[in-house]
Amino acid sequence: WSQTLIPTLKETPAEAETLPRWNEFVPVDEMPVAVQRVEPEYPSIAREADVSGTVLTLVLVGRDGKVLDVKVDEHRSIPMLNDAAMEAARRWVFTPAYSNHKPVAVWVAVPFSFRLH
Repeated sequence: WSQTLIPTLKETPAEAETLPRWNEFVPVDEMPVAVQRVEPEYPSIAREADVSGTVLTLVLVGRDGKVLDVKVDEHRSIPMLNDAAMEAARRWVFTPAYSNHKPVAVWVAVPFSFRLH
């Protein structure tokens, strides 16, 4: 039997989304806005150890408003809470950022406060 080959569509480099590196300047007219927020689960080990504070996550928002990558700011990091903050940040949804009336990927800072009392 013969197999029919179906050509696949490939984006040209101009059409492919180039993602900014962390700390790379991206000029925008409109920043992303969170439309779906997810609160982090407080890790039981951190609760038992009475660990609280704020973790600053750095979130790469794609042209479609979905989170593409998450990092923790090394200066606003709490080891027992970082994973919970990153897991919550990955589930957020945003409106996209816009530059010249076109959606662009951009990094935004999202803080998560962990308070016991």
